[in-house]
Amino acid sequence: MNKKSTNIGRYISIDGGANGLAPLNILSEIFGRLRFDLDEEDELIPAQFVDMIIGTGVGGLVAILLGRLCMTPTQAIESYSKLSSAIVTTVASTVDQ
Repeated sequence: MNKKSTNIGRYISIDGGANGLAPLNILSEIFGRLRFDLDEEDELIPAQFVDMIIGTGVGGLVAILLGRLCMTPTQAIESYSKLSSAIVTTVASTVDQ
């Protein structure tokens, strides 16, 4: 019998929610351990290890940072923190008017 070999791919799916830092911290830990196991000097870029990174809501923003912009988890945490801070400040100033 011939078995057809299929590659189902490697994906990271990030759920939406109020806090995008939670999945980023988890991914930072996972890729930190992988970095140690691979004996790599530089921080790993998740996009180089998976076929696709997807997400909904805030998870979609995190997916863009990691997948499309090819950031490391540390870079994504910094960018997400700055971006969310700017959004909160903008929304707060709009509500106060």
